[in-house]
Amino acid sequence: MKKLVLLLALFALPAVAEETIGAEPASLVSAGAEASQAAKVQSFIQKLGDQVVAILGDKSLDEAGRNEKLRRVMRDTFDLPTIGKFVLGRSWQTATPDQQKEYMRLFDKLVISIYSERFALYSGEKMTAKTSTPQGKRDFLVISEIANPKNPNKPVKVDWRVRDFGSRLGVIDVVVEGVSMSVTQRQEYQSVIQRNAGAIQPLLDLMKNRLEGKATD
Repeated sequence: MKKLVLLLALFALPAVAEETIGAEPASLVSAGAEASQAAKVQSFIQKLGDQVVAILGDKSLDEAGRNEKLRRVMRDTFDLPTIGKFVLGRSWQTATPDQQKEYMRLFDKLVISIYSERFALYSGEKMTAKTSTPQGKRDFLVISEIANPKNPNKPVKVDWRVRDFGSRLGVIDVVVEGVSMSVTQRQEYQSVIQRNAGAIQPLLDLMKNRLEGKATD
């Protein structure tokens, strides 16, 4: 259980209430349609949790095979472009087209690599998607719990923010016991940019070094 909590805690620093991926305006759809979509989103998150547990429990997979399957799950369920732009903040607008392209390329690889490694620490506890509620026009908040064998009365609370893109669903944030993945990365990346007088290239260099295992932070 400690491994799982560590895994989830590594996703983020304390969430900042006013710093979240842009909320959608209030929905005007019918209550019935809204409830139906909320149930679909809840099922989406439950499937995500079940997939991760199944992959990590598959003894026929070696480390490379397991990580590759986890990467596929990430690409299928997380909306990395939305997360990436939010994390870069206002600097996305000041970056050149080439810098934007390079940033998204590095962000995709870096996030998937980090998450795959940390998902691998998952010790097999069952995740249950408990509720799903609309958050504006296209977003939904799914509250889930991860069983704690050592303390059944105190499961780990994990909230998932999911956006409905029409043709697909995508996770745009994960909040564990009040700790947000997206806000964490935004704070870290903005700190790097601020230390370099607003320049984006030092951040890109840091991301490259991390992928190559050379970063000293």
